[in-house]
Amino acid sequence: MPLFFSLLIGCFGLFAYWRTQCWSHPAVIFALFWCFMTCMPQLFVPQIDVPLMPTLYIMSAAIIYGAPAFTQDWSGPIAEARRRSASHNVKQYNLLIIVFGFCQIATLSVTLGNLNAQGFPLARALIDPIGTGCEYLALRYSGNFTPNVFSQTATILNYFCAILAGFLLPRIRNILVQLAVLTFALLPSLVFMIMYADKGTLFLAAAFMFGATLVERHSFGKTYLLTPRTVAAGVVLVILLIPAVAISLLNRTTVGACSETGRSAEVVEGLASALITRSQAPDIGLNGDSPVSDQPAEPEIAIQSPVVPNEEAALKDSSETNKPAESQIAIQSPVAPNEEAALKDSSETNKPAESEIAIQSPVVPNEEAAHKDSSETNKPAESKVEILSPSVPNEEGSQASSSPSGLGNYVRSYAFGHFFAFTHWLEAYYNEKPSSYIDPNHRTWGFWTFMAIGRIMNPGYELPPGYFTEYYRVDGLIMSNIYTLYRGLIYDFGIVGSLIFMGLFGWVSSAAYRQLLEYKNAPASQAFFILLIGFIYTSYIISLLVWKSAWLVTAIVWAALAGKSFATRRFPKRNQPEKRV
Repeated sequence: MPLFFSLLIGCFGLFAYWRTQCWSHPAVIFALFWCFMTCMPQLFVPQIDVPLMPTLYIMSAAIIYGAPAFTQDWSGPIAEARRRSASHNVKQYNLLIIVFGFCQIATLSVTLGNLNAQGFPLARALIDPIGTGCEYLALRYSGNFTPNVFSQTATILNYFCAILAGFLLPRIRNILVQLAVLTFALLPSLVFMIMYADKGTLFLAAAFMFGATLVERHSFGKTYLLTPRTVAAGVVLVILLIPAVAISLLNRTTVGACSETGRSAEVVEGLASALITRSQAPDIGLNGDSPVSDQPAEPEIAIQSPVVPNEEAALKDSSETNKPAESQIAIQSPVAPNEEAALKDSSETNKPAESEIAIQSPVVPNEEAAHKDSSETNKPAESKVEILSPSVPNEEGSQASSSPSGLGNYVRSYAFGHFFAFTHWLEAYYNEKPSSYIDPNHRTWGFWTFMAIGRIMNPGYELPPGYFTEYYRVDGLIMSNIYTLYRGLIYDFGIVGSLIFMGLFGWVSSAAYRQLLEYKNAPASQAFFILLIGFIYTSYIISLLVWKSAWLVTAIVWAALAGKSFATRRFPKRNQPEKRV
């Protein structure tokens, strides 16, 4: 049934296309995106049971967001858009190429400047980028990272340059030139991924670039979402990016320490080993040593509390012995008397540093053998909630045991963990089940959705590191603290209020898209649409508007488009046919 609701989201997207006749309408894109992001986890990780009500909530949010599109007539705006020609100002086009080139050079320069400001010699960064990325990641997690003008400028320039590339790509006919521009546009993001161990920047930059490409197509009346040329370029790019993404993920694993001189060789060897292991045993589990059961797995939530300095040694010991450094609370159903001995033995062999409270469900005598056989044959364990110390890198850069290990686990966690983490959280939240989730006890009224502004208006709000400290975990499958846009939205406005917000946001999105169709030069709507594409992409992670860089980039893009619009109106006779390369 949850999979059926996910497919209904896709059907609604097709229905929205039938109503608007625009594949690039926000209602269509949002519905198709969330159909994909909810179907794929259920198809690729069928061992995890999915609650019904949270999936129904996601479907409702997608439908309510797209509903305003059905209240308007789109024939007029579409006809107006398709009457526009593909002529462009040649001087503006040449200026765009020059600005794009200088922007990329500036981005790479300030990126290296940030590394130097953080204490990483440039020679070391160029010779051993993977080792540098490992140490940089440890610096970020340890709290010793020093924000500076270089790091902030590099992030903003990177996104802005990707948007400039998005405006260039529709004007280029030669697919090899397109690939060259595309690769050069994403080069700073690749540097971020390798030297900063930052995997998210690349995909957000690509989303911004795609949004700019759609805006440029609309300027000459094209409303399609994909073309064969776009798909071909995307496939080639994905093939080229797979090694970089894999290296970035492996650089976060627990193997080795950053200070070792052979870190780069170790990561590359790990990548080759993972590929060989996968080809020989496609059903390998989390750590590559045991197959995953086909039976439904039960969820496990790991909630990680901040580490104080005097706990570092305990945390290190924890990573070596697989014992949690803090108290572990397993909340299950009441314990039957005949299970007390087994429970006692279990607590002695896996004894945490502090106390452990375990409450299990009653087991009738004739089920004890079945339970024992189940545990011996890797069948799913009972649901439980654990409170562990954070899995942050230690001083040498290796991470605690509670972090996921193995390339396959990382891919599953980042690609599919969001759906299972959110649905099981919302089930507990809606049913008011006792749990160890850390939720605010009052409405936050927009703080979590618009956090960049919320932090300015309410600087005293206590925000946990990483936004959410609870890790939803199913042994052998996934481990994730990604809870999608919707968890923060529910914090802000409640379940009903969040759906009302989605309806209002859908109305704003639809109105902005209508202006995009009606006017060739609409700077505010064009900048908003580019932001919206990034917002839709990050919605499976968190609200895009939690980051100040998103607001700043949107403002810069609006200013640039407004300047272009002014120049076009001020010097109309200088417009010449488009120059293609």
